[in-house]
Amino acid sequence: RALIRKDPVSWRSAVNAGGQLIEAAQGIGRRALILKAVQLIESALPDVPEPFKPLAHYNLANGYLALGQGERGKGPATRPSLSAAITHLDEALTTAPEPNMRVNLANALSTQGRVVEALDEYNDVLTNHPDHHEALANRAVVLEKAFQLVQPHQGLLEVAVSDVRRALELAAGDAVREEQYSGILRRLEQTVAGENPKRTHHPLMRNGSGQRD
Repeated sequence: RALIRKDPVSWRSAVNAGGQLIEAAQGIGRRALILKAVQLIESALPDVPEPFKPLAHYNLANGYLALGQGERGKGPATRPSLSAAITHLDEALTTAPEPNMRVNLANALSTQGRVVEALDEYNDVLTNHPDHHEALANRAVVLEKAFQLVQPHQGLLEVAVSDVRRALELAAGDAVREEQYSGILRRLEQTVAGENPKRTHHPLMRNGSGQRD
């Protein structure tokens, strides 16, 4: 409530509650609340102690990534929130190279159309964390995009299908992820079969915001 009333809050409350608000607001499509949470964390950022800076940058990146999904344009200049998300993820990764952060960085790069850079990030994550199902599923989405952007190469789709099937196995029991991944798999299998499904990419899955006591 303090976030919405704009009452003074500590940096800790701003970072933790702001991150939670970003995640909740995205779930119900409340862009205005996401923006409010981002602004709150940004205002508290100068006061955040160094050990907690990566968490603040990570939550800010998630907020900007969510805002960027609603922006329209083909280049970075027309989608400034995605550029801000990448900047904050780069900051977070300098001291806390966690796989979820790198997956989000890859998601932002892909949304900007930087497919090769995104694939490099997913590949690096999966080299060290081969069972990271979000990295697998997101890599499949980007491989499909690569298949559509360049001279079609069936091998890209075969890897994508394999990635999503593995992601489904790893996410067993998570109803939300199972539904998302199943949708990706159905579309990929249609493409492999030459059925030419509607060319819309499944929304990239953003990892939840962080919190620290």
